[in-house]
Amino acid sequence: MQGEHPKVAIGGINIEIISHSDKELYFPDNYHRFATDEKAEAFLHVWDCDAPHLLLEEKGFSSSSITAYRSDQGFIILFHMPGMTGTPPGTVVKISPHLKSVDVYAKSPRNQQYFHPLTRLLFRFVIVSILSWGLGVMVHASGINDNGGGMLFAGVSGAGKSTLAALWKDRGTILSEDAVIVRKREERFWVYGTPLVSDFQLSSQDMCPLEGIYFIEHAQINTLVQEKCSLSDMLPHTFCPAWDVSGMQFTMDFLSKLAKKIPCYKLGFAPDERVVDFVRKVNKLRMSCPEKRHSLTRC
Repeated sequence: MQGEHPKVAIGGINIEIISHSDKELYFPDNYHRFATDEKAEAFLHVWDCDAPHLLLEEKGFSSSSITAYRSDQGFIILFHMPGMTGTPPGTVVKISPHLKSVDVYAKSPRNQQYFHPLTRLLFRFVIVSILSWGLGVMVHASGINDNGGGMLFAGVSGAGKSTLAALWKDRGTILSEDAVIVRKREERFWVYGTPLVSDFQLSSQDMCPLEGIYFIEHAQINTLVQEKCSLSDMLPHTFCPAWDVSGMQFTMDFLSKLAKKIPCYKLGFAPDERVVDFVRKVNKLRMSCPEKRHSLTRC
């Protein structure tokens, strides 16, 4: 990415990335599609050094991979167990919501040619932090733009998110195979693609109105049942800012409204292209008769 301070637009949020290193900042190829020249709305400082002395006030959330503390400006996050988090040993993140700023301290090895602090999992953490400032949520799902209508396919690992994306790739736009952003604009929920995928997965900077959420599982035949959706259904598939009480409250309120507004379905699918027409048939029925709940089965 060219320029002294590159900017990316992720989830409709323009983020300026300011590197503090003598080395060239490295970006994976899929991030280049998200470059923007628009005015920055949030700032990400990445420091090629150990964190300075930071005042750790109140210890809060703690897990096997992070420990969070409150500070005078926001939050200090200490990362450990790098094998789980994909972050360099000793990585520290300072989150300053009132400054719209995040600082990442991740010292690079001496023999490393490039400065590469923004691993996929760490950058995801940063984006989730920014979204928790009242902007939206990140969902662990594949996202599809199908003729202008957005669909989320959520499920546990191995449920078929990437399989569905592969079946749709020549018939729609893959927003992301693994992580999408949902925001509310002018009383509508919108879904955005993200670059937060592996090197072998598809993603797009596209966005579209969200029209359906599908909780997926593999099956012998294609089956679909429209279900009432609630916070408890959405929460397990959401990347949550567990270190931030107010951020978690915003996230839960947002998900509750999302679940009430957007039709939700349980989708069992056989891994072949027939599922694309199957889901499209359901969408057509929903558009023609929105007040009716739909259930379908087809081999």
